Amino acid sequence: MDYLMAHGAEVRVDWYALKDYGHHTQQKLEERGFVQASSETDRRGHPDQIWLTKAGAKAMRDQRAHRDKYPCL
Repeated sequence: MDYLMAHGAEVRVDWYALKDYGHHTQQKLEERGFVQASSETDRRGHPDQIWLTKAGAKAMRDQRAHRDKYPCL
């Protein structure tokens, strides 16, 4: 998510650029509406591109604000 946040919302990145990001993680984030993936897949079934949604960017900003407000939690 940090990698996607660095690029910004609605900016498509290559799926293989993400670290520690598998099918299960993708599924959970898509269910929450935080990321979207392209419908085109490679031969292993991974999407070609993935991007952060505006809702995902807002959730990350909210989480960072909470951590800044309560650093000892």
